[in-house]
Amino acid sequence: MDAVKQDIRKVIIRNIIYMIIVLGLTALAFYLTVGHNSIKVIETVRTANIWYIVAIFGVIFGCILCRTIAIFSLTRIIDKNYYFHRAFAIDQIGTLYRMVTPAGLGSHIMEAHTYVTQGVRRSNALSILAMYSIVYQIVLILYGLVAIILKRDLINEINYININGTHISLWLLVAIGFFFNIATIGFILLLSYWEGFFKFLRGPICKLLSKMHIIKDLERARTHLDGSKANFRGNLKTLLKNVK
Repeated sequence: MDAVKQDIRKVIIRNIIYMIIVLGLTALAFYLTVGHNSIKVIETVRTANIWYIVAIFGVIFGCILCRTIAIFSLTRIIDKNYYFHRAFAIDQIGTLYRMVTPAGLGSHIMEAHTYVTQGVRRSNALSILAMYSIVYQIVLILYGLVAIILKRDLINEINYININGTHISLWLLVAIGFFFNIATIGFILLLSYWEGFFKFLRGPICKLLSKMHIIKDLERARTHLDGSKANFRGNLKTLLKNVK
């Protein structure tokens, strides 16, 4: 019992430290963003229509709810005992690391790590996150199409934007944005089914990690990778069948 109490105490202390770090980073981000205009910002909020503020927070919480439902639904396909509050934790951790890491590259790593700490297999977590990225990109594409339909006259009116003296077509930038969204979906599917990628992981990457003594048993690591690959592809097929 004493060992259990000690473990619980450690978890509580660790969570408090995490909360302090998050709040500290939030305060720092707020200061860097509006520090020099803080008085003006506070005055604007104080005199704003309260219902606009309520609507803004409603949209924010609505977005969080939609993302959490998406994560929860995808995970429940694989793990029937998964809880909603855990999906909320995945979303919030991912959001934090998208904000504090360059280009948001650290978000999926920490989301996968959080999944593992929640008891979800790593290969399951990766397949869920891959499917979530595909859904996310599809939503962005649909949102972009609606925005173009509604604002095409405004885009034609602006026509070009000036970047360091160079005039660039706004429609060209729109096309580039759509290309990257579609390319992201294609890249995820390519990595999922491209055998050469897994051979590269199984060969040079595993050998390098073995020489660095990060992998202690090379053959065991390769066997584990083969099992994870099969599980990952199986999960992805299952997820792709559940379109709704």
